[in-house]
Amino acid sequence: MAKERFGKRKKQGQETKNRIMECATSLFRDKGYHNVTVDEIIEEADSSKGGFYNHFKSKEELLLNMLTLLDERYAEYLDEAEPETNALEDILSFIEHVLITIDTFIGLDFISVIYSSQIKDAAFPNFSITPQRVYYRALVSFIEEGKANNFFKKGVPTDQMIRFITTAVRGVIYDWCLYRGSFDLADYGKEVVTVVLHNLSVTSNDQN
Repeated sequence: MAKERFGKRKKQGQETKNRIMECATSLFRDKGYHNVTVDEIIEEADSSKGGFYNHFKSKEELLLNMLTLLDERYAEYLDEAEPETNALEDILSFIEHVLITIDTFIGLDFISVIYSSQIKDAAFPNFSITPQRVYYRALVSFIEEGKANNFFKKGVPTDQMIRFITTAVRGVIYDWCLYRGSFDLADYGKEVVTVVLHNLSVTSNDQN
């Protein structure tokens, strides 16, 4: 019985945490990160200060937890997406989904805050890709499949290929922030990543 009560409280706590993050994301996107207070987040999430600070030390710590919500959306996409004709197309479709999610779910102002926080504050944990993230594991799977089918160059390590792709994606997002969203993030991102992937693909000369 005690175990059941503990499990129920744990589930309720996670639901409260997720609700706070989702409400905060919506407020940050609509009003701008710096224009939203903890009190507004609490009110929107129908929570309390105790409930908020039980999960987050500050508003800034919410930034670190947004990765969980992003990965959930990436995982949902991967579960539902139909396989493309080859690994390159699989990666481009996935990157398009990543950028659409950042555009529509995170938003320009909020992603700008995330990037600037990592640049300005050396103590602020960065968002470097780790093997545990859905984003990383998806790219590993696509690239390894492409290598197995002789589509990608086997001489380039998978983690280096992921770094090339991710550097391109981050550059596109950074430009999107600088230009205040004046171009379509997903469309331009696919163009840039396509160039990177073609340089990592096996050509007829490579095979001769």
